[in-house]
Amino acid sequence: GDLSRNEAIKIPTYWGQKESEHSPPYMGIIVLGFAIIGFIIFRKNTFVQFLFVLSLFGLLLSFGKNLPLLYDLFYYYVPSFNKFRAPSMSLALMHFAVPILAGYGLTAIINWRKNLTASDRKVLYAGIIGAISFLVLALIYSAAFKDSYIEAFSSSPVGSRYPAEIQNFVWSEMISDWYINALIAIVVGLTAMFFVRKKLSRGLFLTIIAALLVFDMWRVDNRAMDVSDKSIESELFRRTDVVNFIKQDKSLYRIADFVSQPANVPAYFLFENVNGYHAAKLRIYQDLMDVANLGQAAGSTSIVYNPLLWNLMNVKYIISEQKISEGIEPVFKSQETKSYVFQNPGCLPRTFFVKSAAIANPMDILMHLKNEDFNPLDTAFIEKALPGSIVPPDSSVYSKVLSHENEYIKIEAKASGNNLLYIGEIYYPPCWRAFIDGQPAKIFKTDFAFRSIIVPKGKHIIEMKYISKDFELGKTLSTIMIIILMLSLVVSVFLEFRKKKAVKEE
Repeated sequence: GDLSRNEAIKIPTYWGQKESEHSPPYMGIIVLGFAIIGFIIFRKNTFVQFLFVLSLFGLLLSFGKNLPLLYDLFYYYVPSFNKFRAPSMSLALMHFAVPILAGYGLTAIINWRKNLTASDRKVLYAGIIGAISFLVLALIYSAAFKDSYIEAFSSSPVGSRYPAEIQNFVWSEMISDWYINALIAIVVGLTAMFFVRKKLSRGLFLTIIAALLVFDMWRVDNRAMDVSDKSIESELFRRTDVVNFIKQDKSLYRIADFVSQPANVPAYFLFENVNGYHAAKLRIYQDLMDVANLGQAAGSTSIVYNPLLWNLMNVKYIISEQKISEGIEPVFKSQETKSYVFQNPGCLPRTFFVKSAAIANPMDILMHLKNEDFNPLDTAFIEKALPGSIVPPDSSVYSKVLSHENEYIKIEAKASGNNLLYIGEIYYPPCWRAFIDGQPAKIFKTDFAFRSIIVPKGKHIIEMKYISKDFELGKTLSTIMIIILMLSLVVSVFLEFRKKKAVKEE
């Protein structure tokens, strides 16, 4: 939003090391306090010890580069660990373990009402004193460290974009959260003391704890909520005249949308948009964006700027708020969004035959793409020698996509000899398989990130199927486990029914 406009806006107040944080991984001060009590009282319990170690492990692992001794060990040597998006995902372990420990803590407090030992009394009073000390620390910090906090925030990448009023707002939000947490902890501590001393009933004690817990969680969790008066379809996914214009074209193509916000909105209308955000791209695609797309220079690896990549990716329409090149006139001008639709003059079909193949190493291929110094119709760059020779196609060849789905592509093609067919889809050898007339065919890594296959002379049906053995195995095992669990439930109900019937007969 524009900070100079006199209207309410939401701003991100997170300014730590992560690129962004939409919502905090917050469990609540009550849950944390009860968990500490649970561990102290039941520390000799093996399961409680396991939960404590699991929590500590998840916390330390979430430090990422700040604790390389542990994180690097897992990142480089534990299989598949490096597939996780961010170190903070390991906090899921802590979020699982700590609430269970909190349950132990609540159990301990309830047991204290019946039998409060001297050591239990120390734990209870230590908790109350700790909560009061937490509040005193907040008062000291707010009095002595406000300027240093604001200075640290203003020098961060996030804070440097905001004026002094916003910096003071972020400070007030932080310190008020501190006060509220401390007050909640004190109230919970005093409530527990009155309950243990039998000044409060069990029902009232649990009601107060539940109410404070809901209040604590809701006040934090609702900050990320953005409730709109309008439906999401009418506001975010409004069908504009640009969508209507492009939808008239029923052929197979992609678009490059430089206007829509968020950038993934075109997917709602089933457009194949080469621009857009994804948190975990394939490594091969990320490399393509970093080098050939000038991604770092342009400030983004989620938007395709390179015209040669537009051509290779079958980008037929480009949506922009300004002209993309001299001499290219828009084919449509929106009356609603004031944006332009351009037709890419160099657009290549999704599949086409290439005259020849050239061998080069991956970085050289990326540089050819970056420099736009070759014609994809004449040359396809591959990284290893083809198993057989190919011949240039003659004028009789053709290829057309008959069916295009997420996990299945069907192509009809006619070759004049052993011709190389380029396919403008991402190269992903773990799962994509090719078949020519039902027989397996090899897919070659082409132009760094795309595919090609050798098509023998004649007319053929080419199929590409996404086949994941790991997924199929997981689905099978999940199905078996669900069946076992359902049968176990039925058997358990039957045995319980029979047991009750036998008791009645006695």
